[in-house]
Amino acid sequence: MRPPPPRLAALAAALALASLPARAAAPKPLTVDDVWSVRRVGTPVLSPDGRTVYGVLSAKGVPARLVYYPDENHWVLKGQSSKHWYGEVLAWLARWLK
Repeated sequence: MRPPPPRLAALAAALALASLPARAAAPKPLTVDDVWSVRRVGTPVLSPDGRTVYGVLSAKGVPARLVYYPDENHWVLKGQSSKHWYGEVLAWLARWLK
C-alpha cells in the first residue's frame, strides 16, 4: 500500500490540529502556516505521512479520520474520489464549525 500523497497528509494534519482543544498554557494554537514557516530545524526530523499523523492522534484519543485513495496521485482527480473527498471536507466543517 502506497502512502497518501503529501497534500492529503498535510490536509489530514491541518484538520486534526484544528480539532484539538486549545490549551491554556499555549499563547496561540499551532497552525499549518506555523509548520510551513519553519526556516531551520536543529535536529533532522522525519516528516510524518498521513497514516503516522492519524495513528498518533488516534492513540491520544483525538477524534480523527484518515481518508485514503490508493488509486489517486498528488491530486484527487477521479470523479468518484473527488466527490467523496469534498463530502468528507464538508462533513468535517459541519461537525467542527457548529
